[in-house]
Amino acid sequence: MSENDMRQHDTARHISRLVSQLYRSRRIFMNNRLKDTGIKGPSYMILTTLDRNPGSTQDAVAQLIAIDKSGIARAARELETLGYIRRETDDENRRQNRLYLTESGRSVLPVIRESFSEWGAKVTEGMSSEQIEQVIALLEMMSENSAV
Repeated sequence: MSENDMRQHDTARHISRLVSQLYRSRRIFMNNRLKDTGIKGPSYMILTTLDRNPGSTQDAVAQLIAIDKSGIARAARELETLGYIRRETDDENRRQNRLYLTESGRSVLPVIRESFSEWGAKVTEGMSSEQIEQVIALLEMMSENSAV
């Protein structure tokens, strides 16, 4: 392996490790903040997505938040059990479920949003607004470059 290949390999490994570390840290942070609600894992992302896109199908939610369909189905069942969402069978495609927030689901949104804000402030502490914009732009570019 050439020196350039080694450097590219090390860069890729380093970036992957840091992104993974941020993901795990956010998951732990959000789980701790939302433990009193019973919401865990990607469930909070489903709730915020349904707030912006009421009546979305499970497949659409999976695409919007980039989580596999089986993970969305499990989380939707759990959220329904907790009383945060309701599922309705789609009239046009009886195999599809449309998801809606319940009143309980809407009432927990401020807690989720506040937790997101705290997380954002925590990970960007000490950064200027220009640096934050640059990080976002670079991560978006990397995400586009990595699309399969």
